[in-house]
Amino acid sequence: MKSAFSADNQANNGLIAVSKSDSTFAVIGATTVTSITKPASARFVAFAMSGNFWADVNNGSLAVPSATDTTAKTYEFNPQGWMLDDSVTSINIIASAAISGTVSFYK
Repeated sequence: MKSAFSADNQANNGLIAVSKSDSTFAVIGATTVTSITKPASARFVAFAMSGNFWADVNNGSLAVPSATDTTAKTYEFNPQGWMLDDSVTSINIIASAAISGTVSFYK
């Protein structure tokens, strides 16, 4: 697994870029929770999806909201990425319609 960011030190121009992930998983969801195991060394996850989705960690009972809900929830709508700690064992994703995309893990 690669680090999330790398710097171009040879050119000494301060360029910082996201490394290509070693662990990328295709995801297709349609009102069913998709659970992806976090690699042990992963410290960051990035999402790239073709449609709207909700995501959470360690939550296999994630559900698509069906009405306005103002109570505190741990899941997030269309996150771009998260920092991860050792308590995270899985990333859980659900969508109201079929989607595809990637979930990329970095250390």
